[in-house]
Amino acid sequence: MRGHWAQIQQTKADAPYLMYDAVGDADTRPEHAAWDGLVLPADAPWWSTHYPPNDWGCRCGVIQLSADQVQRLGKDGPDTAPADKLREWTNPRTGAIEMVPAGVGPGWAYAPGASRGDELRDQLAQKEQAFRDGR
Repeated sequence: MRGHWAQIQQTKADAPYLMYDAVGDADTRPEHAAWDGLVLPADAPWWSTHYPPNDWGCRCGVIQLSADQVQRLGKDGPDTAPADKLREWTNPRTGAIEMVPAGVGPGWAYAPGASRGDELRDQLAQKEQAFRDGR
């Protein structure tokens, strides 16, 4: 997923939208079925917590689209992101109570690879500091 996210970032100038793609069979979670066909800009904050997969066994994905492709779907532009609905979840190991997005499993509310740039910046800063320290 990290590589897929990186590819999206590299090509978003030409294809700046992502469409949520649920499998749509009897095993598809209701929330995921409701998101099927949702088109948002690739940089929309909603993707930072809802980029699939969204739980164990989730088979959802995204399809990257250009503005022309969005129009061919019969849309004038991107959709409005669904309101964030949070649910309480109790960690069975620690007893800690956390708020997690509805439809997203605990620990799955992130976009794999979205933080790669941050990781690289941190590594570069560490190397720069080591160089300055003469290590």
